[in-house]
This record gives sequence, structure tokens and C-alpha cells, in this order.
Amino acid sequence: MKMFMIALVIVSACLLTEIDGNCKLPEKKLKKLTNTYHKKCLKKGFESSLAGCESQGNPEDLKPAMKRKCNKMQKKLNSCDVSCQVAGGWSDFGAWSSCSADCGGGEMRRERECNNPAPENGGAECQGDKVETKSCNTDTCPVNGGWGAWGDWSECSAKCEGGTQTRSKKCNNPAPANGGAECEGESTESQECNTQPCTTQYTIIHNTGTDKYNGGATSGAYMFTLIGTEGETSPHDCPADRTAGERGECTIEDAAKIGKLKGMRIKNKSDNMWVFVTMKVRVDGVTRGKWSGNGKVEDYKTKTINLNYIGDEKVEYEIEQTTGTGTWDGGARSGAYLFTLIGSEGETSPADCSADRSQGGSGRCTIKDAAVIGKLSGVRIKNTSDNTWVFVSMSVKVNGVARGVWMGTGNQG
Repeated sequence: MKMFMIALVIVSACLLTEIDGNCKLPEKKLKKLTNTYHKKCLKKGFESSLAGCESQGNPEDLKPAMKRKCNKMQKKLNSCDVSCQVAGGWSDFGAWSSCSADCGGGEMRRERECNNPAPENGGAECQGDKVETKSCNTDTCPVNGGWGAWGDWSECSAKCEGGTQTRSKKCNNPAPANGGAECEGESTESQECNTQPCTTQYTIIHNTGTDKYNGGATSGAYMFTLIGTEGETSPHDCPADRTAGERGECTIEDAAKIGKLKGMRIKNKSDNMWVFVTMKVRVDGVTRGKWSGNGKVEDYKTKTINLNYIGDEKVEYEIEQTTGTGTWDGGARSGAYLFTLIGSEGETSPADCSADRSQGGSGRCTIKDAAVIGKLSGVRIKNTSDNTWVFVSMSVKVNGVARGVWMGTGNQG
């Protein structure tokens, strides 16, 4: 069976002809007939029964004679299986879809169908895009804050007996932006630290006597106990150089709260006698106690000494004296006499006190000492030279206030 197709445009459609064994028209006549049918019939409003063909005019304008001719042409065309192609047409777009993102830029889409009309009889498909898109929700997205890493712990608020230390973190991982939520929870945390008991460091400094038999053992022989107004430390060995004539230093640590330092107990648990002539104690690095004299720790005996407590501030002692009028009463101005102020609770360290000590003259000198001696009770004057001095009066002011007066004959031979 031989087949061919003839297409004529009729608005959006054309006539197609398929010739089979029933068609008695040659190709040229069929083509002419389809053109005539299109012009004389379809365009004049003839209501066609051919597949896909539509009338394009007003049927009332078509005369009956012409209508009969159109029916005859239609029969011939129908016997040749002629039909009209219908090109596809787009429907209206549907509703937009929801946005694909809540923020930061998303996409909406809508679709249309090629069904207005749908293509028929080999008619062309619709031209253009079936899907249309547009941007949506282009506002910048809010960023909720996130915590960064914890920082280092701060220094502990106490060195012992429990303190507190803190650390913090920042809401920067990421930082909140564009209206995003702040981080939830606390930005700082704390913990206890240095919960161990507090200890006090005592540094004991001493000078051993110069006699060849004064030297003692370096360690293991003597137990030192510091005595205070509120208690005392445990006994401690305190290794140090105790060679005759040498200075020794050792340190002990103890957690006892003893109050203000006032004395020291030294227990000799061996047969190593030791003689010391000075003793000084530093409490946490600050000198708080002094002693001088002849401290002999016998074999298997205990020696207790009272320490002169040293305060935080020095006290000013102003000494005023009058020298006797005798020919030999005058003394040295300085370097010969060491003055020690004696009180109800202790005494100062010996100190030179430069002043006029000429025959019959009056002299004034000042000593500053941090020892806490209590109520002033006396003055000790040690002559370290061969310069005899005779004084007949002496007065002492403590921080500018008169606290002691003496009159008589004082001979420093």
C-alpha cells in the first residue's frame, strides 16, 4: 500500500491526506480538492466531519448549493482518509509551588500543559518551556550562636585551704547573626582549687658560738618547735651548718596556726651539745623574731628561748642624755656604745646611737627598730670600747611621745 501526506495550514491546523485503495483521486486532484475544500467550505463556515478540521466562518453565510458541493467534496476527501492536523497549545500556568528554602535564596516553580489544544493527527508540539521558575526567600538566613571552646582556668583565689577559679567561653562558634538566637547556658563556670591545708614557712637563721666545743650536728640531733601566742608547731628537724663560729640557715613548713611568734623550743635528742649566740626567724619571708645571748643545748636536754617579736613597722626611739661634768666623764660620740631598749614583752636589737657625749653636754640620737617590746621599762648600754662615759640623766621618747626618764649617775666603764 502506497502512502503519502498533504498538509495545508488552516489557522493552527492543516489537512492531511492518506491515500489507500479506496481513494480514486490522483495526487494532483486530491491536492486541488483539499485547497478548494479549505477555501470554499471551511473558511465559509462549513461544519466539517473530517477529523481535526474546524469551521472558521459563519455557517449561515454558506448557501445551500455550496453546502451540497462541500458535502460532496468532504465525501471524496473522507474516502481518501484526509484529516486535519492540530498543533498543540499551552494551557495557563498552574499555581506557584512553595519556596524550596526558608531563607538564603530558594526557588519556586509552576507548570503548564500542552493541552489547549493537545496536538492531534501529527500536529506540532507546543513551543517554549513547560516549567517556569523564580527566586524566593532571598533574605539572609539568621545564624544561631554556638559556644566556642572553654578558655584556661584563672589563677586560684587562694593558695591553700580552698579557693575558686573560673573559666569562660564565648558565643562565637558561630556568633549569632541576622537575628539568630544567642547561645543557651552559662558562659562561665567555676571550681574549687588548692584545697590542701595552708602551711607557714619558717626560716631559722643562727650563729654558732666560736669556741671549738660549741659546734653541733648538722641534722638528726635537734628538734625545733616554734611557739606563738595561739599555739605551736610540731617538732621538726632543721638541717643546717652548725660548725663553730658559722652562720646556719634552715627552713621548716608547718600547718599549725600559732598566732604571733614569741619563742622557740629546741630539744636535743642526742649527745651532740650545741651552743648558739644569735637566733632569727623569718615567717613566710618576713623577719618576725630575734634573740641573742648564750644558748646552750645540753645533751638530751631542751632549751627554750623567748624571741623579740618584730612587727611590720619600725618604732622610733629618741634617746636624750646629759653627760656628767667631771673631768673624765665625757665619752665617744659614736661606735663605742650599743643601746638596747627593754620592754615588758621584749627588747630591740643593740644599735649604735651617735650623739654629743662631751663633758657636761647634752646629746640626742634616734634608733629605729621593728621589735615589739611592749611597755618601755629600761635601756641597756654595752660599751664595746675603752671609752668610759658617765651620764647623769636620760630620757626616751617613743614615736615622739615621752615614755621614760632616768636621773642619777650612769657609769659606762
